[in-house]
This record gives sequence, C-alpha cells and structure tokens, in this order.
Amino acid sequence: MRIFLIILLFFSARVNAAEEKKNLLILCCNGGFCHNAAAETLKNLLGDEYNFKVVYPIDELHIWGVKSGQQIYNTLLQNDWIQPVNIMSRHIAPKVFRTHKVKLEGIIQKHISDMNPDLVISLTPFINYAASEAARKSEIPYLLVTMDNDLQNWVHGLQGVQHPNFKVTVSSNLWATRSMLIKRNIPDSAIEPIGFPIRTDFTAKKDIASLKNEYGIPKNKPVALVMIGGAGGDKALKYAKHIGSTQYGLHLIVCAGKNKQLAADLRKVPIHPSNTMTVMEFTTKISDLMAISDILITKPGSGTVHEAMLMKIPILADATTTVLSWEKANIDLISQYGIGDHIDNFDELEPLLRRFLFDSELQKEVKDSYDKIPANRFNEAVVPLIKSMCK
Repeated sequence: MRIFLIILLFFSARVNAAEEKKNLLILCCNGGFCHNAAAETLKNLLGDEYNFKVVYPIDELHIWGVKSGQQIYNTLLQNDWIQPVNIMSRHIAPKVFRTHKVKLEGIIQKHISDMNPDLVISLTPFINYAASEAARKSEIPYLLVTMDNDLQNWVHGLQGVQHPNFKVTVSSNLWATRSMLIKRNIPDSAIEPIGFPIRTDFTAKKDIASLKNEYGIPKNKPVALVMIGGAGGDKALKYAKHIGSTQYGLHLIVCAGKNKQLAADLRKVPIHPSNTMTVMEFTTKISDLMAISDILITKPGSGTVHEAMLMKIPILADATTTVLSWEKANIDLISQYGIGDHIDNFDELEPLLRRFLFDSELQKEVKDSYDKIPANRFNEAVVPLIKSMCK
C-alpha cells in the first residue's frame, strides 16, 4: 500500500507540474528565415517550462481567396526583384493589413481562444496593432520581438495601441529603431533594448582547429565566407568568380543553400592556384562557418549581421544592387560600429578584401571596435522578461 501511495504521489506531482506550465502563443511568418529561427531560439531558451504554439496569421489571411502576399514576397526576392519588394512593403502591404484589421484580429482571437495563452509573442511585422487588440480584449499580455534595426515594417498602427501590458524588444538605438516607436507614442517603459534573437549554437564555445579539420579548411590561409542568401544565387556566383580568380592566397567558402544548380555552377568556377574553395550546400551549422572565417561577405539581413557581430567577424555588406529598404540600417550599423564596410560595386571588392584580410592595423581597429559594442543580451534577458509578463 505504501509503495502504491508513493507511485500515486509521484505521478500526481508530474501531472501538477505539467498543468503549471505556462502557454505561449507565438505569431510567426514565412517572409524570410530569421522569423522561424527566432521562434526556434525561444523554444530552446525556454525549454520545457512552457507549452508553445507557433501560428502564421498572415498565411491564414486570404484576400479574394488568395494568400496575402508572403508567397509573392519570397518569389520576388528569389528573382532579385528588390525594388518591387520595397514598393510593396512601403506602400501596398500597410494598406492591405490596415484594411483587413478586423479579419486579422479575428484570426488571432481564434488562436487565443483555442490555446488560452499566458502570453502572446509576435515575431511578425505589419500586424501588431490588430494582434495586440486581440490580446488586449482577451486580457493576455503582448510581447513584440522586432527582427530589424529599421522598424518601418513593424510600427504600422502602433500609435493606436491601447494594451496596458504591451512590451517591445529592440536591438539597437539607431534613428530608425527607438525613435520610430517614440513617434508612435510607445512609452520608454514599454521598450526593452535587449538585443536581437540569436540561435543558441552561436553562443556555444568553438574549437577552431577542430572545426577547420572537420570541414577540410587549410590552417595556413585566411578564410573568406560568402553568404548572399537564398535569393542571391547569381550574385554568390559573381563573388566566387571575382574572388576565386584573383591571387589572394585564401580559402573561400561559398554558401549555396538548397540551390543545387548554384552549387553545381560554383564547382565549375576557375580558381587561382593560390586559392582554395569549399562549396557549402544547405547546412544548419552557420555558426561553425563564421567561427572559422576571417571575413564575411553577405547580404545585409538583420539575422546574419547580428550573428556575425556576436562572432566578432568583420563584415562586408553587399550593396552592388538595390538593397531592401529596411536592411539599409544594417549597413549604417556596420559603419557606425566600425566593424566592416559595404561593397557598392565589384571594383571595390579586391581592395576592400585585401585591407580587411591583410592590413594588421585595420584588423586591430575592428577588434577594438567589437570590444566597445554593447553586448547583445537578448538570449539572457528575454527569459526573465517573459516570466515577468506571464505572472
């Protein structure tokens, strides 16, 4: 009988512990990889203490029977049609979401009713007034985690926010960040300048020698990493041709992602005898690649830039064609902090690359600049913030 009671108490305790878990409703989107990466980061940081439900309200918003734009957005990016994306995000999307505020609010309200969350967390631009209203009317706290340094896509309608338990995290104090919130009457007390969500593998300690051995990277050459993103196949190939054919004495890593044709084309690129090259197909180990690299050439996406900043690697931001309007702030951030530069045309590539790889004085300046940058505290600060909002 005593053993039976002990077993009963044990399972009762486990059931009670499960019942005490808080529920988090996460509003995510498929307009770029970093939103889903942030959702996964939150899950990794918060572990088993919470029940998670990740939903995609924009995907659920059908206008005239058609999904509301993320497929169009991603298709435009994949074809490098940046100017139409800028026009769509600046002028069309805000009107569409404002017109369909009631419908959006209803979509999110249904998810709230289904889950009964203790906190709604948004990782999504454009929809946050409607979403905060759905949370307010259900008396659920609302946390907006912004994913850009330029908040032009995040602040639409926020001047109308009435939620008494509303918080927003930001990653920098650029003019395009905090000031955009202040102009929309978001009080300082609601703004949490804790940084940018960083995937947890970027904070793990790295053994550089072992990683170079694992990836077959020469130990006696500087390493340049090219990451242009899924939309930049042609551009990644151009960088590989320009860098690979020039005498640098470096090792080049070019990321092809899931683009099999790009990977095949990259393997045909003529390489100067002083250089070597790795073509990297899709991998989740971007933190390993940054750890073993001496410079990063990248599309100036917020996720990649903040991850590179955490790894303290010099950054050359690609600006050889039109840049997404909200990513220009990341180029400003790189310049302001003195941790890299940007490439306006391919004629600038060789002198910039040589300076950052072989100029010891510049390398010291970049290192000193990194030492002065405010720490990205998101991963350590968001957990107590969520706990306090769930009380």
